[in-house]
Amino acid sequence: MQYIEFAEKFLAAIYYETEQKGGNYFNAGRIIQDYNLEGKDHWISRLADDWEHFYFSEISKVLGGYEQWSFRISGQGARYIEEQYPEEDKLKKFLGINEAEDISSISAKLAPAADRYVNLEHNSASKQEIVDGIQKIEKEIQSSNALEEDEKSETILSLTLARRLFEKSKQVLVGAFRYLVVERIKKALERTIEDALRASIIAILIAIIPIIMVAL
Repeated sequence: MQYIEFAEKFLAAIYYETEQKGGNYFNAGRIIQDYNLEGKDHWISRLADDWEHFYFSEISKVLGGYEQWSFRISGQGARYIEEQYPEEDKLKKFLGINEAEDISSISAKLAPAADRYVNLEHNSASKQEIVDGIQKIEKEIQSSNALEEDEKSETILSLTLARRLFEKSKQVLVGAFRYLVVERIKKALERTIEDALRASIIAILIAIIPIIMVAL
């Protein structure tokens, strides 16, 4: 991968994460890992030199290496990506996001690691991203009219328990997340054909899973 491709994919990934999660700052190391960006160590620094106050409105340059830096996309950066990839499908294809992902395949990915622990430091960015992701799924389920009230209540109860585990614990079994979140959602969605709800929840899960796997 050449620098120019790395840079554009990095910017596109920050844009996509911002649109999907509504956050502000995104860790460079996680973006590189989640989107399989292969580059040289100093390219993050080069990106900052090239695009700070241009495509990136702010960059948090903390100690610990370039991969610990966090980036916030600017309005100009967002407009550039929207001009280059006006359709979401094209952006996803450019970023290599797998549209074939479904709840069953997500559950299968987690199964081999079910007896391992997710290790999370108190108030860490990873912990907060997982908690925020689960909370977003809760809101999706709560606002849906496609589920029976009993199914909705049971699913929200399970998701709330999972969220509180991540909020209060430094270690959470992968199997607990799989059972309380993924399998519970799978059961709930079996009874609905609402594609928009399914797609939205899968997108959130796809964003959460790499964070969990990195923290093992």
